[in-house]
Amino acid sequence: MDELNETLYPPCFNSLEQFSEWASLAEETGVGRFQFCLDCTRSYQAKMVYEGRCEFPETQFTVITNEDGEQEEVGCDNIMLEDSWEIKHT
Repeated sequence: MDELNETLYPPCFNSLEQFSEWASLAEETGVGRFQFCLDCTRSYQAKMVYEGRCEFPETQFTVITNEDGEQEEVGCDNIMLEDSWEIKHT
């Protein structure tokens, strides 16, 4: 992790360790470490909104066909999520 963000993580994650693990996998798969809403679900988002831990409640979800030909639901409204989360927390 870079110096700026080594102690910051989105509140929808339970810990820095959990976010770091997710971010490492995200970078390996090309998702990008700040595009966490792509991996969110409607039910998890609702829980995080209820708990006051969702910083992007405007995220919408859509069903896509993944590379394995399976349908999956992904968050889709956060094209600028990486920039907006970093700006919000600097």
